[in-house]
Amino acid sequence: MVKIKSKMFLVTVFLALPVIIRAQGTIQVPARECLGNLTSLSYTPPSGLTLSSASWSFGDGFTSTNLAPVHTYAGKGTYTIVIQALLSNNTTATDSATIEVFGLPKAGFYMDVKSDSCLHRNKICYIDTSRPATGGQTITGRLFVWGDGQFSASTSPLYGQGICHVYALPDLYDLRMEVTDTFGCKNSVATSLNIIDDISAFFKFRKKFYDCNSSEVCVLNLSYGDTTKLGNYEWHIDTAAIDTTRAYSGFKCINLTGSKNSFISLVAWHNTICIDTFTLPLKLVVDPLPSKLELSDTVACFAADMLAEVSMHAVSRDTIHWYVDNGYDPFKTDTLEYFSMKKSPGNHEIRAEIIRGRCTTVLRTYFKVLGPVANMLFIDGDQCFSNRPVY
Repeated sequence: MVKIKSKMFLVTVFLALPVIIRAQGTIQVPARECLGNLTSLSYTPPSGLTLSSASWSFGDGFTSTNLAPVHTYAGKGTYTIVIQALLSNNTTATDSATIEVFGLPKAGFYMDVKSDSCLHRNKICYIDTSRPATGGQTITGRLFVWGDGQFSASTSPLYGQGICHVYALPDLYDLRMEVTDTFGCKNSVATSLNIIDDISAFFKFRKKFYDCNSSEVCVLNLSYGDTTKLGNYEWHIDTAAIDTTRAYSGFKCINLTGSKNSFISLVAWHNTICIDTFTLPLKLVVDPLPSKLELSDTVACFAADMLAEVSMHAVSRDTIHWYVDNGYDPFKTDTLEYFSMKKSPGNHEIRAEIIRGRCTTVLRTYFKVLGPVANMLFIDGDQCFSNRPVY
């Protein structure tokens, strides 16, 4: 209002002044955020205006004057974010929004005691001990990265669940497990694992009689993983002294006396961490040798077409050769022999040679064939059998 004075009269004039109108915009901020994540904030001015400057308050004591700031909350909870905005038309605006910050799940695992990190028998198992941040959150995803290009993923992980893997090569591997909860919050934990090159012990053996009272046991090293064949080895054969012969190129043999139930073990290693043992049972039978032959028939008549049986008590793993009157039977090698008694009149020998390693035991028995021998075909009822043709 303006007053104008004059001599004649007083005039009062009312002038219209500009009125400041405070326009309102909107803060863009997520309703939920995970602890430790970068939170991006922005402000959208009213239509037709732009943001000239801003003053932000994040609700946790920190502020910013960036137009579109990012912020990391150090504690979980609910925070009120406030902006004081100066717009392009020189007006100011204020807006606020709330954000709820959730705690992160607690990722955790430990190695199962049954895990083996030696290469040729390795199987690595970890037990998941991850927990949600609070009771209202649930872990909905787990990713386990094994460090060799492989990974294990689960959309329904459980506390105490085992996750296992087998490695193909020796190396130092970096492992990491990441878990995700229902709000998308993630957390991870990492460790390293050394898969150690080793020797996997393996062998084969053979046994045979050395002589009549002892056996020869021969072993051949078939261990794998020792590419240079320079690993360390210990042979444990029955109660014999420990032998460190590698025995890769040929059989190594020792003599053992008498019957026994024992074992053979091979211990192999590159280093003192990965030591492998392979064991096989060893059964040796050195049974008594037969002392006589048992003959089913000792007398036969000439021209009697009959088989007789000769035997000895059972023996193990011996080589047996049978002879009838020095005639070798190559088809019989066990403790029982059948032979024809159709022989000429007189005494005949059955001989058995029992070969056990370097010694040979010979057993003999005899049978007799009775005559007479006819010079022509006739029927003689007084001979051994009536009505029997005799030649």
